[in-house]
Amino acid sequence: MNEHRRAVDADEGLSLLRTMMLIRGLENAWADAYFAEEIGGIPPSLSTGQEAVSVGACAGARAGRLRLHTHRGQAPQVARGLDPQRIMAELYCRRDGYNKGKSYT
Repeated sequence: MNEHRRAVDADEGLSLLRTMMLIRGLENAWADAYFAEEIGGIPPSLSTGQEAVSVGACAGARAGRLRLHTHRGQAPQVARGLDPQRIMAELYCRRDGYNKGKSYT
């Protein structure tokens, strides 16, 4: 086996799939809220169909390594374990968001 690859067992594979689905759910909710004009700001930059990129990159990253995401950042945030509800709260400019609702004001 290549030293940069590792096998993924069924439980881990299921966990990775769940994370991809969680990302898709968050992004669908974000897009729905934006197009319903419930939230403003710039149009959502979604990673629809690319969820596995963030999930795989984050799952394969070694602990303590710095990761910078400047575009479509919500997918790696979820892949690293951030709470999708708090991410949505931030998009709605609510205090219970990660930046106390100040990201888009």
